[in-house]
Amino acid sequence: MREDTRAILVCFAVCTLIVSTVPNLTAGNNRVQYAAGKGQWICQAGDTWVHAGSVYDLQTLNPCNTADAFTSKILALVYDALVYVNETTNAAEPALATNWTSTDGLTWTVHLRENVKWHDGQPLTADDVVFTYNLMLNPSAPLRTSEYFSHLKWTKIPGSTDMNETYWEAVQKIDAQNVKFVLEKPVWDFGVTILTLPILKKEIWRTHWTDAKTWDVDYNSTTGSSRSIGTGPYKLSSWKSGEEIVLSPNTDYYKNVNLGIIITEYNSMEALVSAMKQQAVQIVFHPIPWSYVPEVSQIVPFTVFTHPSNEITFIGFNLEKYFEGYDEGSSYEPRSSPDDPITYPIKPAGSEAGLSFRTALAYAIDHAGLDTNFVNVIHSQNALVQSSNPYYNASIKTYNLDLQRAISILNSANYKDLDGDGWREDYSGREMGHDGVVKIYIQNRNMMNLQIAMQLCANLRSIGVNADTEPIPVINIRDYDLFLCTVSTSPDFEYIYKLLATKYDYTDGVRNGENLWRYRNPDTDNLTNAMLEGNNFAGVIKNIQGVVSNHLPVLPLYSSILHEVIDQNTLSVFAAENESILAKHNLLTLTYRSEKTVLGAAASPYMLNAASGTRTEVTVELSGGDNNPMSDVEVILRIFPSNAISADAGSKMTDSKGRAVFTLTLTKTLNTTQLVEILCSAGSATKKFYILIEPVEFDVSILSSPFVKGLANNTYTLALNIRNENIPVSNAFVRMLHVSEAHVKPVMKENLSDTAGNVNFEFIVDTDYLENTPLEISYAISTYGGAEQAYGAGFVIIVAGSEEATITTSCSGVQWSTGTGVINASVSKNGAAVQGASLMCAIVELDGVFTVDNPTSSTDNSGNAKFDVRMNCMPAKSRTFDYYILLCTNDTHGLVYSRSVMNLPATIEVTVASSDIEIQGVHGTETTLTVSVHGDGGQIPSAEISAWKSSAYAGIQISGIPCDTNTSGSATIGILITADFHEDVNVSVFIKAVFWGMENACEVHVRVIKASLPGVKIEISSNEIEGVAGNSVSATVHVEKDNMPVASADAVLVLGSKTNLAVTPENAKTDANGNATFEIELLANFTKMVNISVSARVTVNSTTYTSNTVYLTIYPAGASVDYVVTLSSSVFEISGKQGSALLLTGNVKKNDVGISGLNYTILVSGTSDLLIEPQTCTTDANGNAYFTLTITRNIETQIEIKLTGKVTVGGKDYLSTPVTIKITPYLASKTPDFDLSVLFFALLLGLVETLVAREIQNVRNKKRRQK
Repeated sequence: MREDTRAILVCFAVCTLIVSTVPNLTAGNNRVQYAAGKGQWICQAGDTWVHAGSVYDLQTLNPCNTADAFTSKILALVYDALVYVNETTNAAEPALATNWTSTDGLTWTVHLRENVKWHDGQPLTADDVVFTYNLMLNPSAPLRTSEYFSHLKWTKIPGSTDMNETYWEAVQKIDAQNVKFVLEKPVWDFGVTILTLPILKKEIWRTHWTDAKTWDVDYNSTTGSSRSIGTGPYKLSSWKSGEEIVLSPNTDYYKNVNLGIIITEYNSMEALVSAMKQQAVQIVFHPIPWSYVPEVSQIVPFTVFTHPSNEITFIGFNLEKYFEGYDEGSSYEPRSSPDDPITYPIKPAGSEAGLSFRTALAYAIDHAGLDTNFVNVIHSQNALVQSSNPYYNASIKTYNLDLQRAISILNSANYKDLDGDGWREDYSGREMGHDGVVKIYIQNRNMMNLQIAMQLCANLRSIGVNADTEPIPVINIRDYDLFLCTVSTSPDFEYIYKLLATKYDYTDGVRNGENLWRYRNPDTDNLTNAMLEGNNFAGVIKNIQGVVSNHLPVLPLYSSILHEVIDQNTLSVFAAENESILAKHNLLTLTYRSEKTVLGAAASPYMLNAASGTRTEVTVELSGGDNNPMSDVEVILRIFPSNAISADAGSKMTDSKGRAVFTLTLTKTLNTTQLVEILCSAGSATKKFYILIEPVEFDVSILSSPFVKGLANNTYTLALNIRNENIPVSNAFVRMLHVSEAHVKPVMKENLSDTAGNVNFEFIVDTDYLENTPLEISYAISTYGGAEQAYGAGFVIIVAGSEEATITTSCSGVQWSTGTGVINASVSKNGAAVQGASLMCAIVELDGVFTVDNPTSSTDNSGNAKFDVRMNCMPAKSRTFDYYILLCTNDTHGLVYSRSVMNLPATIEVTVASSDIEIQGVHGTETTLTVSVHGDGGQIPSAEISAWKSSAYAGIQISGIPCDTNTSGSATIGILITADFHEDVNVSVFIKAVFWGMENACEVHVRVIKASLPGVKIEISSNEIEGVAGNSVSATVHVEKDNMPVASADAVLVLGSKTNLAVTPENAKTDANGNATFEIELLANFTKMVNISVSARVTVNSTTYTSNTVYLTIYPAGASVDYVVTLSSSVFEISGKQGSALLLTGNVKKNDVGISGLNYTILVSGTSDLLIEPQTCTTDANGNAYFTLTITRNIETQIEIKLTGKVTVGGKDYLSTPVTIKITPYLASKTPDFDLSVLFFALLLGLVETLVAREIQNVRNKKRRQK
């Protein structure tokens, strides 16, 4: 090869190497990287973004006024409070406040953290703190209520005029870094109870005093921008409702924050789980429903973490109901009607009969079994304070399952079965509950509560209390017996006060508070009041727990377990980069442990039928840090709870492929849903995942004859066979419930099924029957730990000598759409049709879903008869029902059993009459939507309807939800306008129907038309005036509607301060041109400059409207007029990408005082590819004007622009110092290779030229030396 040719090839090799490294050069170490071809974002050490998923959306941008858990979680990252409460110690720790001190417990000084900045770079001051508390808590219009906040001294300070400033004695500015709080009564912990309110920026929120229903902070749903500016660790960079929330790190935060968060919103859990499987999501930003835990726990590399919720579920007793509330030590007499409520103060020292019932019920619950039978709950130890809380009282009375003790308590309190029906009456001999059944209500179809309530009902029935469950959407204030209720705990323990204090009792059907059980105990009231004021707080809060456990106004049961999920790789980066933020804001309640070995495990299948013998396989794979399989390593497998499932081994060694396979088998049949936790461990590596066991439904067959000989001393054997999906159910507990004939007596009332699922009961007939008589026998079946399910059968007692006829039957089934069906019957004897035979038909079912409208019928000339079947309510799922037809004459008998079915629809669909509606944006306007739900066979009744809107417009409210469809499959919901709209708004309303596991949604486009309301505008003849007595300015109020003047409107001028000012006239009516004129006169000389807000209130047709606000500046007599104009920017460098934006703040001052009411504009030089909105802005009371600068097209070269603020006063222009903004290039349309080729093209050419020249010169020198 020639030397010069080799030199050129070397140069091209160098060029190729440089070009091949282009992608690595463009991808910075601190940027999110997109994996080409994989469609996923990668989070690794040094990245700046984590991608999260959510099925929820923000509901407001006001952090002080939201009860939504997801919204609170997001805004807690944007806004800081003065303190935050440590969840472990329940103590207040410094946040925006570094310390708070008091000498008497009533007057407190709070010192603010130095150098705290709002997200726009401006400093936090005491003014912001005072403003926040005035805005949210002031007694004239409190937006956040609390018993503790009422302890503040809400007394107006004499001479105070502006509620934006120090106004109340409750909270006062001392200086820029110190705030004084004054209490009328002490509180138990000042930091925990008073200082947890998120702080708002006064400069922004002061314009929202009259905007309390929207709190949108200038939210733009199109761009996602808002003025939601806090001091927290994250900035709300963008929120596009229903799409995405972007939280960028606050680099000025006093703790290290490096990782940003992008939260993508999904419309369903199914869509979110799909995104997790595609690795498009690294963390779910809220707990996931436990029904999705098994599937999610097996997605690699996600890990499910569990932690207790802050909620406690308990049984609430209606203390007004007759079997609960009657106090034997009181003067009240038993009522004549069981439904008559009574009102009385409970006497703690008296003999209260209801307490016996509550205590017996407490012993009828398997409290400890809640932990072992349900993986997603924790037993509460019967306390209203969680056991992890430092104020938990470990010495209170606790209860556990003791049925014999429960029976003894009821017997001693005279709760006995007086009428022989098997169920106890109360101490006064009255039936307990409605129609003799004590109902345990469960709200909102909570399946966990339903399962626990079913077990409780089974135990109550076993001690003689006829009990049943009833899911309902809302608890009626009076009409309930017991219900399972959930309360959210709080660090300040205010929830205990509201649950127990008489002050929060419901009264006469009007809700006063959360004390739904009408508990009225003066001793408890004294304790709860002492708790609020902090008198021996630890002792008091523990005493209250003791009162609850002894007197049982409520019976705490459990706290639910929350399941959080995160990609394990992301967690390691998240924990390393943001550890302090995780700890402070509880962003994730997770425990992270770095492991060198990688353990994967999954079950197949992960959803099991809960029949004894059902199996699944768990495959465990173990690999090292090099991803190579690890063989001969012991894998340990643990199961929780283990009461119903076992493994073929507790540990196994991995094979050559690093695998260990376990077989799990159900050891008994269950009829309650159960979530089972599987924990695999190998050395320090662990993997936790879940399987779901679905409930069993029994198939019962009657093997014995349906006929019982009606002769005295005859013995009849009832033979049953119990199966589940054709698998025999062994050890099923069968209990006789009812035998319709008193002369047919069971020899035994309880028995267990054998391994073949068979169980027998013997009955003895103790008299001769003279005519054929129908006999009904009902019984209940349950498995260990499961709730009872009721079954029944019909028989006939026949007299001697009666001949048997043949009855054949058919039924096409019950149509769920119409709720009707027909049963056909045909009767013959010895091959001939039997005419005129009297037949009786009955449904063998105890829950009342199906009935026969005409239970008796006679055969026609062909021996045929028919019966009409009706469905009374929609069952929980597709189901079969058994029925029998009986022929009852003394000479002929016959009986036939058969089975029919009612199938639910395979799919459902929700529709509305119109998917596009318009509504006037006037406060109080309402329209209705008729929602229809239908399936593949017709309209669907009892479908649950919910609805939500696509944006955070609080001025639009959806009413009438949740609700259920009626018998025609329809429901009505309302769209209510709760505020006047000043522009057209498009909102999507999503309506979802859920029908026993199936769901479907539709979208309605709602266009809110700008309200046609009277417009009120005010102008003053001059925005400034010299402060000399006698000087005046005129103010003109103009009222118009639809561009037409409104005459005879009542107008009143409103001044921010009337000190040394007079307004004439006091009120006026608008003239034919819609104008009313007022004069503002100075009554004295002014010695200092002041700004006075001027607005107008106008009443038209009994409705009052408020004008815009202008400002009048009064400067001292003879003072020089100097205007200082400034302009500042939130950032000084911005991307040239189209749509990029920044905030600009202009300010005008005169003699160091902000000047209001001036028109501020911004001059631009350097480019025309940007938009500044608004073009002109009027300065507010502080002299500020706010603008947004947006890039209107992609800018591909770096440029600098200069922005100058401008104000014109009296024909003279006043300019600010120019602000320079750097716009970095955005090369969106070019590939990374091409970009770098362009950037390095000159470098490469120069390099090639140099290398080629140098190599050729070397060759020539070598040839010269050779010569």
